[in-house]
Amino acid sequence: MIEVLLDEEDRMIRDATRRWVDAELIPLEQQILRAEVEDNWYEGEEGGRSALSPEQRQTIQAQVAEMGYDKLDLAVEDGGAGVTEMQHTLISEELSRTIVPLNLGGEAPNTRMLEELATPEQQERYLEPLKRGEKRSCFMLTEPNAGGDARGIEMRAVRDGDNYVLNGTKIFITGADRSDFAIVMTVTNPEDKPRGGFSAFLVDLKETEGVEIVRPINTVVGGRLFEVAFQDAVVPAANLLGDEGDAFKPMQRRLGVRRLQIASRAIGWAQRAMEMGGAWAKERVTFGQPLSNRQAIQWMLAEAHTSLYASRTMVYDAVRKSMAGQDIRHEISVIKPFVTEMSQKVIDDSMQIHGAAGMTSDLILERMWRGARLSRIYEGPTEVHRLTNARLLLEAL
Repeated sequence: MIEVLLDEEDRMIRDATRRWVDAELIPLEQQILRAEVEDNWYEGEEGGRSALSPEQRQTIQAQVAEMGYDKLDLAVEDGGAGVTEMQHTLISEELSRTIVPLNLGGEAPNTRMLEELATPEQQERYLEPLKRGEKRSCFMLTEPNAGGDARGIEMRAVRDGDNYVLNGTKIFITGADRSDFAIVMTVTNPEDKPRGGFSAFLVDLKETEGVEIVRPINTVVGGRLFEVAFQDAVVPAANLLGDEGDAFKPMQRRLGVRRLQIASRAIGWAQRAMEMGGAWAKERVTFGQPLSNRQAIQWMLAEAHTSLYASRTMVYDAVRKSMAGQDIRHEISVIKPFVTEMSQKVIDDSMQIHGAAGMTSDLILERMWRGARLSRIYEGPTEVHRLTNARLLLEAL
């Protein structure tokens, strides 16, 4: 297979991760698939359900910690593995080749936003416990009337002496049920909209009165998102993150980190799907010949390989630019729709190659397909990114 040029150290880390996934995680996948069919679950974290036994989860987490992958988001001085952004991307890509759930800890997008904007007092109260794994966080942006267009945020934060009073509803929030605090995007200066007037607040979810999880929302991947209501929720002015009315650009930078993560995961899904499709095509015989002799199948695999090569080239280029401190907003709006759409197409073709088996829960393909479908929506739908791509392109011409 054609590979994008990598430094020797980056390639070694990628290959080591791949070997670990192949040896330790992929063999557990059938157990996970059976648990869904047979309704045979173990008690998971915080009372949830897990297809893996406590002993299996403990073994995996010990291996994760030994490799330093439990603190990928942290610098060496904070106890992290000290990996570069490129190495983080490669590790995420390889870990996404399997459906085995991992608790990697760390929350890179929120961590970086706090590192950029938090005051010393906020760092001590929120950032440092987050880095140590003592606190969990979530990010609250989306609202019933503000999804792909973040400038449509309506949630208000009104100054009242030494506090702000927050009113509004956030929806489709990941991790709201298990987070200690949230970074909440609000409107403080409505007269400055749509170009400005947005502020971010650190909200202690368990201690702040007027904050309520209204309902869980099930998704196609089986996970849950949440609707969260704020009714006269009083937040200290000291919890304002950054300057009042100036949170939109830092928010976009935070989203950029997340969008590159999504792209690297989508590449991992597509890589595994292509591997499975190719292996089955060589094994499966129809009308006296292996499927791999059929031009239709060959073209599916060739297109998958081409698309993966193009996706990796774009993602790795953007990561290198990010590491050099360059603005990659335009690159991200090219990458996010291209790679997520590519991933679902490759998975879908692999399902087609597998025939009826590809449509069943006997294989991991249908689960990856659902994940790829969701990735085309969250952190900016395909259509919004294409609009942004076109706008930035036309401005540059």
